[in-house]
Amino acid sequence: MTKWLSGPDVHIVDLSVENHFGPGAGFGRFGSNGSYMGTILHVNAGNTQSSFFTAYNTAANPNSVVPNFQVHKAATGTHSGEEGGVWQFLPFDRQPWCQADGNFRWAAIETEGEADEKLTDYQVERVARIIEVYHDELGMPLVVTNSTSTKGFGTHKMGGAAWGGHPCPGIRETQRQAILDLAEEGADMPTAAEVAAEVWKFQILSPNGNVPREANDFLQSMITRLMTLQSNDAAQTAELGTLKHQLGTLKQQLGTLKQHVADLQAAVDKIPTSPGRPRHTDMPSDMPSEMP
Repeated sequence: MTKWLSGPDVHIVDLSVENHFGPGAGFGRFGSNGSYMGTILHVNAGNTQSSFFTAYNTAANPNSVVPNFQVHKAATGTHSGEEGGVWQFLPFDRQPWCQADGNFRWAAIETEGEADEKLTDYQVERVARIIEVYHDELGMPLVVTNSTSTKGFGTHKMGGAAWGGHPCPGIRETQRQAILDLAEEGADMPTAAEVAAEVWKFQILSPNGNVPREANDFLQSMITRLMTLQSNDAAQTAELGTLKHQLGTLKQQLGTLKQHVADLQAAVDKIPTSPGRPRHTDMPSDMPSEMP
């Protein structure tokens, strides 16, 4: 299961192992206290670090809550000391701590800005990307919901007093359908892994015939053949090296033999002639006079 979002503008701070907010703070996995229902859209009601959660500056907001995500207005900070982009504090399958009784069945996405401000295009796109993962991994239906008993993309205010009695997220709730539409477009697109799997299943014809084979199977067989050829080539190279060495040794031995024959010829020349003793010049004609 996908637990963390990825991308150049995504910052991961895993707080699921540091539950220092006390009992009942959530952080358990969805399903341990009830089935997962969907995701809640929040607004920080502010544009400064004192208004939105930041893992590195909880002192600035002592009442900080822990959502699954904090989505800023842009990929880079728009205010002094602010980190932009998307911040993820909990894995997709973990319960947040920011909506009281809604923690145990609903994920939470905080968004920078005021309740009377619409989400920026950047926020709409990034929230849609997050929703797409909740849809793919946890089965969240891509529908708007305004009831705690209906699955989908909800708001903080729909939980009423049991969820803290907040009017959050203000006019941003009207952008939920646009976010879902964008998430659905992404959900309909195959992933890189799905595309690769289909490519490897593509049927191709073998070079030596018309027998169709899956691309992956054909490629594996070609790799095996290449490795075999490389192994045979290595063996042939070693054998040629051995033969070359043997030829070199034989050449040395022939040189030594040639020297022995020359020495023998010189010794014969020194033997004095006597009646009945043939001279060396009368030696058999098939005796080589010189080695090649």
